Amino acid sequence: MAKIRVSGFYAYRDGKRVHVRGHLRKDVGKPGRTPKEKRWCKPIGKLAIGDMQWRAADSADKRRGVLIYLVRRDGYATVIRRLNALRNVSTS
Repeated sequence: MAKIRVSGFYAYRDGKRVHVRGHLRKDVGKPGRTPKEKRWCKPIGKLAIGDMQWRAADSADKRRGVLIYLVRRDGYATVIRRLNALRNVSTS
């Protein structure tokens, strides 16, 4: 079975913060992309309205403009929630 490298991180054990060093671990995931029927997040509809849509291929200035527009329209919490969901289901 293939192994993956886990980077170091901090954890709490018995109420104390301890450092866990990086190590190799058994890879339990299936290779390749997750099938659509097994994805935990449903497809996100339009992140914006009309022609103001979020696309990774757009320039950084255009994406920032879309975010500014969305924050004014929907509020910070809604936009952050949508971006986090988009980040969690993106492959790149």
